[in-house]
Amino acid sequence: MKKIPLKELAFWIVILSAPLSGAVIFIGATSYWSIAPSSYGQIEGDPIVVYDPEVGFVPRPNSSSVSTGFAPNGMPIFHYNLYTDSRGARVSRPGEQTPGQIDILFIGDSFTWGHGVQNEQTFAAKIANALGLSGANLAMGSYGGPQALQMLRRNGDLRPKLVIFGITSDTPRRNISACAPSYFPFCLDYSHVAWDNDGRPYIARPRSDGVTREQLQVQAQRAGLSPLTWLSHGIDVAVSQIISQVAHQASLDKSKQTEAFSYLLEQMVLTTTEMKATLLIPYIPDQSALPPPEVLPRLAHRLPFRFLDLSDSFARSKSEALFIPHDGHPSATGHTIIANELVSFIRREAPIAAAPAPDK
Repeated sequence: MKKIPLKELAFWIVILSAPLSGAVIFIGATSYWSIAPSSYGQIEGDPIVVYDPEVGFVPRPNSSSVSTGFAPNGMPIFHYNLYTDSRGARVSRPGEQTPGQIDILFIGDSFTWGHGVQNEQTFAAKIANALGLSGANLAMGSYGGPQALQMLRRNGDLRPKLVIFGITSDTPRRNISACAPSYFPFCLDYSHVAWDNDGRPYIARPRSDGVTREQLQVQAQRAGLSPLTWLSHGIDVAVSQIISQVAHQASLDKSKQTEAFSYLLEQMVLTTTEMKATLLIPYIPDQSALPPPEVLPRLAHRLPFRFLDLSDSFARSKSEALFIPHDGHPSATGHTIIANELVSFIRREAPIAAAPAPDK
């Protein structure tokens, strides 16, 4: 075998290492060094969510953790416990379990789930207590309509009499986005409304495992990754950043938002009707004070669900502490207002009676 001269070998090593070094620098800059560790908060104990191939992520069952959030100056702005039961429903104490049959099922996003406050302070817990009824809170942070519908269907064996689906100003956009709101600028994949070749809407599965992607990113920031994992994860993050940008732009289509919301609510009404339950949809305003989606009042006239806009209740409140500072989620005071308005509405309208079948 002919020997390669050392100078020639060194030449080829330099030539071949240049693109490799460039690729490593590009991945590092794109997927690691430009993504600062999140200073928003920290979770101690069990992870909050686990990967689910149909939904994207679901609340981790039988979990126990503590969440702390910080303001930009480093001062804590919230500190609360997170406990879940075997279904992933939020509960007040470790080991507490939801009964086999309940009166009220709560679904929705972090406003309903109660990010930032103790479970006892959430409007879900307050409503059940005020009415003397049993309830299960199966909402989750970053959820939209598709995930709420999927959680409703998965937990239909609870046979609720009333289903409360809390929505916010961002719900229409989330319904058609392939990527959930996240602390990182790359895709946290979850289910979303898409359209088939015939233009019919359906709920599409998540593209990939975004939960593991986020966990690896946290591990990279805290303890580092092995070289091969660093490389493969870096490529995955770079691709997922592009996917996130594309998904965000696509989710701004107002006509698609309206069509998707109509489809989801029709499916949700069908599901609750089959359960012989009533569907109640409260609109929970955020600090932007945006009005509810225009499609909701129109659909409430066509479909048999109850709708309550809480915008005026928040506007009339004399409290200045309706939202958690530097965060934007309802504070304990905000949850109390939501609970009081919903309790009054439920008592006045008695929506626990079985809903009539929707028009076909």
